[in-house]
Amino acid sequence: PTLRRKPREVVTATRGREPGAGGDDPLAETEKRLSSSIARLSQSVYGAIKDEQVCQFAAD
Repeated sequence: PTLRRKPREVVTATRGREPGAGGDDPLAETEKRLSSSIARLSQSVYGAIKDEQVCQFAAD
């Protein structure tokens, strides 16, 4: 029975990591959230750099 249980555990572990399985959904959601937040951060940083350049040009 112990030898039969090990392959089953491996199968269930690999099933959760397959793209079609439900175990991978939270990871994909967090990945989407991370990518969107990184895009927002880069946009805000780019906007701040633009604002600083405009202020420098105005000061000159």
